[in-house]
Amino acid sequence: MRGKIMKRVQILLCAAVLIAASSVANAATLRFDVILDQAQVVSPPSTHPLGFGTGSIFYDEVTGALSWLIIFGGLTSAPSVAHIHDGVVGVAGGVVLGIGPATPISGGGTSGFYDGAGMFPGGFDVTKLTTGGLYVNIHTAANPSGEIRGQILFNQIVVPLPPAIALFLGGIGVLGMRRFGAGT
Repeated sequence: MRGKIMKRVQILLCAAVLIAASSVANAATLRFDVILDQAQVVSPPSTHPLGFGTGSIFYDEVTGALSWLIIFGGLTSAPSVAHIHDGVVGVAGGVVLGIGPATPISGGGTSGFYDGAGMFPGGFDVTKLTTGGLYVNIHTAANPSGEIRGQILFNQIVVPLPPAIALFLGGIGVLGMRRFGAGT
């Protein structure tokens, strides 16, 4: 009798761990990638098509915090400003959030990176982020409407490590109980 009660307690504990871990895992960080070039600018500059960039943007679903690392190079001059804009592919849109200032990594600042964090303005429709409705635009003095642009595209859900470990351990526990007859 005591053995059956202990087995049921073990099953309930494993189920509780799995439920708790899965609810925390649903509150994850989302990763987005961006590849910038001149071809994506709505009215692309006619000169110097050498600018490029790449980066990742992370969005915390619980806090609403954004963080980013965007690397660029080959610009006509140092960036004047850079923003996250509202707009789908091929459509110019308004500024949602500034991401500067840039940190130069070459003479003149034509290559560098943006490493920062911020929050969307209050009332902003976050589904625009998850559905490809936002882009990064890096502006220069020679190209004030934007020298390179890249659409922000969903990459993956980054599950925090503790819930991932709990899910793994809970799964091992359930398998172990099944293997050794805890459910009988």
